[in-house]
Amino acid sequence: MHGWEGRPFDEVAELTMKRDPRLYPVCCVTGNDAQEYIQWFRNVTETSHYLSRMEPQRWGYRLADLIQHKTELQSVLTRVDVKGFQEDLRQAFNEVTEPTYRIVWWGAFDTFRGAADGPPARLRAELGDPPDLESLVAALRERAEKL
Repeated sequence: MHGWEGRPFDEVAELTMKRDPRLYPVCCVTGNDAQEYIQWFRNVTETSHYLSRMEPQRWGYRLADLIQHKTELQSVLTRVDVKGFQEDLRQAFNEVTEPTYRIVWWGAFDTFRGAADGPPARLRAELGDPPDLESLVAALRERAEKL
């Protein structure tokens, strides 16, 4: 059981953002045109479960709408569980969720740390391009505290 399971979303909305990526090395960035959330998970399976059960609630899905949305995402997220993070699956997820929200990027913390371009590089730049691991972890935590 994941630490967020069985709890109201309001109690766990920030939990995945405040995790230490050294202990939760799988990243998923969700967002829309107004805001992005950098979240950390143990593995792909936890990420897909969270994307099915909890993330839609951040964007206002409740009750019958949440059940319908989860059903629409199930096919994509089952493939994520089997194949892992792939660009075609990210795009398929976004076809269901946009324009309300989208997966901006997903992958390993090491990739997030080392990517020379794309969303990880942009997000690190927004964090002030922390020069080392400790500074990056601190900057991510500070960002999560401000949301």
